[in-house]
Order: sequence, then structure tokens, then C-alpha cells
Amino acid sequence: MAKRVRVGQIVNTQGVRGQVRLWPLTEKPSRFNEIKRVFVEAPPQGAPEVLTITSAHPLKKLVIVSFQEISDMTQAERLKGCYLTIPVEEVPAPEPDSYYHFQLEGLSVFTEAGERLGQIEEILETGSNDVYVVRQASPPGEVLIPALKSVVLKVDLAAGTMTVRLPDGLR
Repeated sequence: MAKRVRVGQIVNTQGVRGQVRLWPLTEKPSRFNEIKRVFVEAPPQGAPEVLTITSAHPLKKLVIVSFQEISDMTQAERLKGCYLTIPVEEVPAPEPDSYYHFQLEGLSVFTEAGERLGQIEEILETGSNDVYVVRQASPPGEVLIPALKSVVLKVDLAAGTMTVRLPDGLR
């Protein structure tokens, strides 16, 4: 099966005509106007696995979405909590020197001296900059690495590695 990327989570219904309230997992919620087809991750029994977006518009921090296959609130109710995904090939290329979280999660992290720190397990969004949670095997624990140009020296997606310069006192 092709790899897919989560783009949103259905958090509730909207009205009686099958619209849903979607929590976008993208920095650009207007992108839902460009997406035509989404996949339902682990759909409930009897629910469609593929949905065709017919309209999408913002509502505060959410996006109200209509689907061709969903025509009433009862059908929409079954999708509450489900994640919507798209094939990784349909994700637009990021800006230069920018990466999507799914590209960075799982990378092996090394210091500029070649010492392996561990793997990126999670990415925290702090507001000013992201923070990479790197799980270490030895000693057991984690290192929090700020996503700053002065710290992250190189990202090599093909090799699955990130090279960092740890600020004093970070360990």
C-alpha cells in the first residue's frame, strides 16, 4: 500500500446535510480547496474508504468540508474521530530548506563529530520554533533539539540522517 499522510481529523458534524468539522493538520487550511480526494484512515465498518471533497471553507480554526459520498448527518456522524489522508506523492513540495514533520520523524540524529544521538520520535510545535524529541538508547532518555538553523546543520532525507551542533548545556 502506498504511504499516506494525515491532512486532517474529523472532529464533529456540521448541520444536517452531511458536512463535517475538520481539524486541519496542515499550516495551510486553504489547501482543502485544492484536494479533490481523501482516504479515510481505518474507516468504521460500512463507511466509505475514499471521499470526494465537493466544498471546503474555514470556520475559525476548523474547516467545514462537504463530501460527495456523505449526504446526511447520520453518515457524517460515523466518521467522527477519523483521520483523512492523501498519498505522499500528492503532498506539495515544501519550501527550500523546509521539511514536513512526516519527513523528519524517524531520522537518525548525529552530532557534527559523528556521535549518534538517537532518532527523532516526535516534533513539538512551540510557537517560535519546533523542537525535535530525539530518543536515545544509551544512556536511555531523550534529548530536546531546537529546530534552528544554528543547531540543525544538515538534513539528508535520502540517507535518513540529520546532523546537529548541540548548544552548550543541552545534554
